[in-house]
Amino acid sequence: MNKAQIYASRTDVMFQCPTCDTTFVYEDEILPTEVPTYHTCEKCNLPLFIEPLSVHVGFKKLKSDKKKPKTGEDYYKIAQDHIKLEKAAKTIIMSYGFTKSQVDAAREYCWQMHLINTGDSLEEVVKNIIANID
Repeated sequence: MNKAQIYASRTDVMFQCPTCDTTFVYEDEILPTEVPTYHTCEKCNLPLFIEPLSVHVGFKKLKSDKKKPKTGEDYYKIAQDHIKLEKAAKTIIMSYGFTKSQVDAAREYCWQMHLINTGDSLEEVVKNIIANID
């Protein structure tokens, strides 16, 4: 996609008299840019000093809302963490008196039925496996 370019800009600047709060507008064509100028307030006839102005247009870099794609190392780390989680769950469940074959069969069933996911906590994994032991 091509970026749009600024073709023209219009700048109106409002000033205010410090004594009577009367406002006046300088449009783009008469806006002082190099030398200061004076303006006489229409209400109180006070001469007002107006400094030269310059307008700078800057563009902000937009932050991308997209998540960075996962690399093979990210998937490997997720898998290793889940393997450690399952080993801990297996140890806990076997400490309750269940056999290794019962725990393995229930774990496999939970994986096939998508009852265990990679983001689950240890507590959820243990609960789901115990609930599916025959």
